[in-house]
Amino acid sequence: MIGRRDDPAFLYFPCNYRWSMGLLICLGAAPWTGIEIDEVHRVGRALEEHVGDDTAWFAEWVRMGDKIEARGREEERRGHRRTAASCFLRASRYYQTGERFIHPRSPQSHDVYAKSVNIFKEAAAAIRRPRIEPVEVPYENTSLPALLVHPDPADGVTRPAPCMVFLDGFDVTKEGGAGRAFQEWRRQHPEAETLCLNGETCSMELPRPPYKDACGLGIIHKSANPGPA
Repeated sequence: MIGRRDDPAFLYFPCNYRWSMGLLICLGAAPWTGIEIDEVHRVGRALEEHVGDDTAWFAEWVRMGDKIEARGREEERRGHRRTAASCFLRASRYYQTGERFIHPRSPQSHDVYAKSVNIFKEAAAAIRRPRIEPVEVPYENTSLPALLVHPDPADGVTRPAPCMVFLDGFDVTKEGGAGRAFQEWRRQHPEAETLCLNGETCSMELPRPPYKDACGLGIIHKSANPGPA
């Protein structure tokens, strides 16, 4: 699919900028979360006759997420933990891509998002480098969920280093938006300890927050002596 001749952006769906950007946000994560171009394109082809229908968008991305998660479960049963983790990372991204256009949020979209967070955590538990640890950061009378990316012990840093605050935008999650920060920042600063932090979500449609995860704040902290989370 080709965009308009004079458009500086790549429009996968030439008549729908919003959908094109949603797909490209997912596709752009390929270097950091292992997104498969073929899988993304299969979703795009399935949606070709439904452009603008956000319910169809949700259904097709969730369908792909379920397919890849099931593949990961099979690899997990075979004892292939890293292959399973790769599948879980991709499935998490597909789930989050699907639910981003559901407004107002629905119980189903909340369930899919919560599932995406949980399988990301499963993937993180199987990944050795970088070591990603889900943590809760105390804040006032509650806590905020975060992902702590530990420095590689092999780098042997012996002195303190400065810190950087990373803001990942209002429609990006820590699972989806932190990959670029993890990879590009730490390529230059391998001693970095990274904390990617989200705020608490309050739903206007439901009587209580169904999950404590949202778009928001990421803190990248460089430390010579990373302690326990």
